[in-house]
This record gives sequence, C-alpha cells and structure tokens, in this order.
Amino acid sequence: MDFEKLVIDILSDKANGRLKATVLVQKRARELERGWPALVPSEGKNVNQIAVEEFIADKIELALGEEADELRAERVVEERERTRALEAARRAEADASLPGANRAPFTPPKP
Repeated sequence: MDFEKLVIDILSDKANGRLKATVLVQKRARELERGWPALVPSEGKNVNQIAVEEFIADKIELALGEEADELRAERVVEERERTRALEAARRAEADASLPGANRAPFTPPKP
C-alpha cells in the first residue's frame, strides 16, 4: 500500500467519507492561503500538506448544518475585521512613506 492511499484511507475514515475529507482539507487550505494561522508546524510545507496534517492531528473538523452556518457567520466577521486591519496598516505605511510625512503639521501664525 502506498503512502497516498494510506493517507486517503485515514482521512476518509475520520470524516466518514472521501468527499467530506476532501471538502474539509480544501476549505482549510483556502483559509491558510488567506492568512489564517496554521495549527501544526508549517515551515517548508504547502497549504495542502498543512491542512492534511491538521486534520490527521484532530485540529480541524467538518461542521455541518446549523453549526456550519454559525461558524461561517463568525468567520465572515473575522475576515472583515482582518481585512480592515490590513488596509489600515497599508494606509499608515503608505502615508509614512510620503514626502514630508515626518514633519509636524503646519499651523498658521496667530494674528
């Protein structure tokens, strides 16, 4: 039995089906690509390898039904907050690199 078949069998057994295992790993890989932190050591690994290792280590699981809807809504809020924070940091960095950004603001003399 080759390694890939063994991994597929382990994943499908844990998720009660190959399709569920595939969906879980794919969704987690997408999260990792968007910048979500890895739950296992990730140095030198691609997002798919990390997602598979997280699943095997029981760090992630597939949510279904109402639970999935609730988690999805929470993630949307988290994604928005993360995007806003990144955009604010980019704007601050861009503003700091403008000529004269480090000067004190101009205040007109009092008459």
